[in-house]
Amino acid sequence: MRAIVAGVASVAAVVVAWYLSRPSPSAVAEHGHGHGHAEHDHAQHDHEHDHSGGCCGHNSEKKAETEHAHGHGHGQGHQERTPEAEAAAAVQQNLLEIRSRVAAVPRPAGTCEPTLIAVSKTKPASLLSVAYSAGQRDFGENYVHEVVEKAPVLPADIRWHFIGHLQTNKVKEIVAVPGLHCVHTVDSPKLARELQKRVALLRPDRPLNIMVQVNTSAEESKSGCAPDGVVALCAEVAKACPLLRLCGLMCIGKYSAAEGSATEDFDVLKRCREQVAAATSPEPATQARVLTHMALSMGMSHDFEAALAAGASHVRVGSSIFGARAPKPVAA
Repeated sequence: MRAIVAGVASVAAVVVAWYLSRPSPSAVAEHGHGHGHAEHDHAQHDHEHDHSGGCCGHNSEKKAETEHAHGHGHGQGHQERTPEAEAAAAVQQNLLEIRSRVAAVPRPAGTCEPTLIAVSKTKPASLLSVAYSAGQRDFGENYVHEVVEKAPVLPADIRWHFIGHLQTNKVKEIVAVPGLHCVHTVDSPKLARELQKRVALLRPDRPLNIMVQVNTSAEESKSGCAPDGVVALCAEVAKACPLLRLCGLMCIGKYSAAEGSATEDFDVLKRCREQVAAATSPEPATQARVLTHMALSMGMSHDFEAALAAGASHVRVGSSIFGARAPKPVAA
């Protein structure tokens, strides 16, 4: 028991030092980065240091969105549009509607401005370009090969959020992506150590934002550490992985509205954050700072408004922006 107490004290000291060394929201905003969340499907597959309003991300979309809105709507002819043009117009309109809905949600006092992550899994780079032209900068992908393929052909200032299950043998590939902003799905000390190793080799001057994924529903089909293991994993990251910037916690709620409300999952994730804050320091002021700066990545197309109302800092919206994904081929 003495060893455990001593270990917790040591970990707390490390975490406190890290949180107190974080830049202020204003300093981060000047540095120029954005927030984001991502969306998963039933088979969950496979941080540059920026924050928008205090969490890991930022909000450069607004100016671009305004410029985009002012620059369209004039001189349009009546000729028939191609399917590609129809798809592009739909993405533009969907993105504006989702942003409007995000802005309309009343959020708990003290929460940072949320980051909208456009989840572009299986979608072509051409549609991502449309969203980019409309001001979107935070994009989420579930599969390593998609990030590796899309990043080089899209603008360099995109912030890529990896939101799928990450195998250790794929870490080298994902860390090599220059615009990788945050890995939302760290669920074990082994994965954290591999990320630390590869960041040290490939981008030692640019710490990587990460979130700890929590399996809030204890479903075998979902990845993530158990809620009672969150404090230990966060402590391990803070102590042994100096090039990983722990910026928050992430969960996958219900996959669809038909499965019911994800409110319980959101509540579990918030309790996990409270436990991390309590383990960080006995000082109320320090705990309050942890609660303010530790992001919550939760909420997808069907429930992002409920997630925002519960305090989400990042929401991951895919099909409501880019349209439904094509069904997976059925094996013969």
